[in-house]
Amino acid sequence: MTVAKHMVDTLQAHDWHPVAIVEGLERLELVPLTSQLGAGFTLWRQEPGGQWSVVLSGHTADGELRGSEDEPLQLPREAEQRLEAMLAGA
Repeated sequence: MTVAKHMVDTLQAHDWHPVAIVEGLERLELVPLTSQLGAGFTLWRQEPGGQWSVVLSGHTADGELRGSEDEPLQLPREAEQRLEAMLAGA
């Protein structure tokens, strides 16, 4: 299953309500897109001072991850595996 499909399936399993998954110093937020059956997502990381900074954000479209300007997101394999692991715990 692709990360994009897993995000959509996670939202569907939560009746299309926003979902936040926190693991250690990372937080993945998923929100439903109103214009399509898709997900908006933001991955945050907590900095040593306690502030949260955005690591990655975008949305799903046609089974793919897309950036803010609708460009395809090509994630490093490590980042993709991290998202998959977080989604598996949702």
